[in-house]
Amino acid sequence: MLKAISITNFVIINRLEIDFKTGFTVLTGPSGSGKSLIFKAICFCFGRKVDRSAFLDAHLPIGIEIQIDDPEQEGITIISRVMQPTGKSKYLLNHQPIKIQALQMHFQRLIGYSEQHQHYTLLDPNTHLQYLDEFAQINQSKLAHAYDEYQQLETKYHQAQKIRAAFDESTLTHYVQELSALFDEGHDYNELNEQIHALKTEQKIKETASTLINEISSGSMQSSLDELIEYDFDEKMDSKLIEFKEISADLKIQLQDFIASQDQTRLSHLQSRLNTWHDLARKYQVHPIDLYDQCCRFVEDLKVYQELDVETLALERNQSKLRYDEIADTVSQTRIDRAKDLDHKMTAWMRKLGIANGQFKVMITTINPSRYGRDQIEFQVSTNIGQPLSALNGVVSGGELSRIALALEEVCQCHLKSVQLLDEVDVGISGAVAEQVAKLIYKRSKKTQVLCITHLPQMAMVADHHGYITKEIEDEATLKFVFSYLKLEDREKALAELLSGETIDEIGLSHARAMLTQGSEIRQSHPQEEIEATL
Repeated sequence: MLKAISITNFVIINRLEIDFKTGFTVLTGPSGSGKSLIFKAICFCFGRKVDRSAFLDAHLPIGIEIQIDDPEQEGITIISRVMQPTGKSKYLLNHQPIKIQALQMHFQRLIGYSEQHQHYTLLDPNTHLQYLDEFAQINQSKLAHAYDEYQQLETKYHQAQKIRAAFDESTLTHYVQELSALFDEGHDYNELNEQIHALKTEQKIKETASTLINEISSGSMQSSLDELIEYDFDEKMDSKLIEFKEISADLKIQLQDFIASQDQTRLSHLQSRLNTWHDLARKYQVHPIDLYDQCCRFVEDLKVYQELDVETLALERNQSKLRYDEIADTVSQTRIDRAKDLDHKMTAWMRKLGIANGQFKVMITTINPSRYGRDQIEFQVSTNIGQPLSALNGVVSGGELSRIALALEEVCQCHLKSVQLLDEVDVGISGAVAEQVAKLIYKRSKKTQVLCITHLPQMAMVADHHGYITKEIEDEATLKFVFSYLKLEDREKALAELLSGETIDEIGLSHARAMLTQGSEIRQSHPQEEIEATL
């Protein structure tokens, strides 16, 4: 159960600390007082996203700390989240860092949160299978495992058939050998192109060097140099000409050595290899850069082919299919049998909760096999005499849908966590029906801690505790969020407020006192079995 929460700088809450109580607690207050903020703060602490408006002061961090009595842990578990104005959050479990994914798993295990209008998810038939299987106590994991095993063998079998039909061993061996030979010197297509580009650059350098050697070696150049030196017309010039002649001779030798050092056949070899690469890419209809991956696929196909035993795979696949069918048949029959019980119980609950002529029916149709079996489940209802059974989205009002959802959760024991947060799930009902719903939620609170935001006096009269939320102006400027547990006299006023609005008179107070007396009798005088009998 939730033990306590501390909230700082969250929406309109500057600082708030609440110690929670066991059993059934209702939260009420004027419209717009921020009743949902406590629930939102709890969800925020467990990782729910918020926008910038969640900061009361945009320059300060948001801080939420929750103390919770986890039945799977010894002592009190402390969970906290601090979100900086930059948007960065830090999560702690018992003062140690924890990843948000792990924290959200704790939330899903410990807390059931029914938000406003969440019961509309019941209009989606895809959710109905889970309710029925919860009620029938069907473990879907065994069925899912059998289906996954069958699908894996089915895939292997079809892969084997495809390989056998497309190739033979000698063809695959040839493909592997042909491509493997290409990759003896490496399998990087881009690297091969870079090597060829570098060698082509060297080739151009050699051609230029050869031209220069020829020019240095030409008789006209040497003759002109000798003739100028013989004139002896300038000592400095003669020195430079002699030096140039010697440097030219040395450069010629070095250029000849460079040309001789180059592998004249390397470029043609690599170019031939690149041409082969392109030819094979066209042959196997892949991009040249993907040719190595194609070779690896052929290697894998050859391995599969050599280990191929289609007959054995077919036998294993068929045996796996039989195992799945056997489990799916059992599950289907269990669903059919238990659906009748669910029909009976839900019809009774609908009538208890004010849908006087209600009727509930689980429709089961056969579909293609899946991890969940071969059954499609759809809940159908009739809410009036003479009305045919129809899908939920065609016949029920919002109030009726919320009651059906509450009844389903009770009958199927779905989503029963250590803590139940109910945000106005009683919308659309009033009077005697509201009283029946209140009794139902009070009954649930005997098994789990329930916090319920409500506008119904019938809900408030049955609760063990009444929390009141309001906003006050402090120092003529500051808005203050206030939470308090009400004592008996204040509960009377809060109940009268729910009955008649802000204007409270003695008639309203008298009615509120009578309702609180009735609620006290429900809580104290009736054991759980008698509560169930009155529902």
